Amino acid sequence: MSLRLGFFGTADFAVPSLRALHGAGYELALVVCQPDRPKGRGHLSQPPPLKIAAVDLGLKVWQPERMRDEEALRIFLAQPLDLVCVVAYGQILPQAVLDAPRLGCINLHASLLPRWRGAAPIEWALAAGDAESGVSVQKIVFRLDAGDVLLAQGRALRPEDDAPGLHAEFAVSGAALLVRAVEGLAAGTITGKRQDETLVTLAPLLKKSDGFLDFSRGRAELLRRFRAFKERPGVGTALENGDTLKVLAMRDAGPDSGGAGRLLEIGERGFRVACADGSVWLERLRPPSGKSMAAVDYARGHTLALGARFTAPPETPLKTPKEDP
Repeated sequence: MSLRLGFFGTADFAVPSLRALHGAGYELALVVCQPDRPKGRGHLSQPPPLKIAAVDLGLKVWQPERMRDEEALRIFLAQPLDLVCVVAYGQILPQAVLDAPRLGCINLHASLLPRWRGAAPIEWALAAGDAESGVSVQKIVFRLDAGDVLLAQGRALRPEDDAPGLHAEFAVSGAALLVRAVEGLAAGTITGKRQDETLVTLAPLLKKSDGFLDFSRGRAELLRRFRAFKERPGVGTALENGDTLKVLAMRDAGPDSGGAGRLLEIGERGFRVACADGSVWLERLRPPSGKSMAAVDYARGHTLALGARFTAPPETPLKTPKEDP
């Protein structure tokens, strides 16, 4: 069955889905992404990844500032669409948009719903030490990630998994799942499953403070949080000399401890810092100068005594997301 699809997406995560739907032969009658934004040191306006991919496929792109604006709604509602697919768009769609397509609107979400509804599901799944994660395709309702789940696909999380790797993997596996969901809706062979509200957890927007290392935590938790937050918002710690260091590489150093947050050793591997149940190596850093370097090289240019303390700035305490039943 031929369908006229709308596609809303902006970030890198959306690109494989757009390409998969295009490759499957669907008519992408309307492709929408957020406007070009200034980026980088020069603050030059740059197109979002989805726009670049769409233009490469020969598709026209519409970039309204806000979909809830009257003019944007008028233009959208003039388009006869059978189904809208949303992947990492970055705006909440108004009810008028959700109601317009014949088959409604569906969303690809990077978690096994109802776990980790919200903006950063991959990061919070890793930080929490979840045994598995994956992708879900859900019907969109005017409530955060609360619609019926059409399809879901998960896998066990491995100790080496990190957020950048899972983003790339789930973007591809999610694209294939989205195509299956569109096929099922077109054929009338797929129905949604209501989410169990007692199992809901929330994955809020990431704050800079989420990435600060709190050495009163244990080794396993610190390493999980490093793998979760290494790319966004970035992982950091503060020294007694006032420097805030971005941590780029970190490893388990074993059970030998000596006071959480204390510098126990400076060696070729880096800084060995005590935590709640042992210590960890901080191997690579980016100091305020902005140059990435081995921790031992930072030590050569700064006076650091064993016993010096690493801490999170007191004005930005670490927080763990609460589960919302």
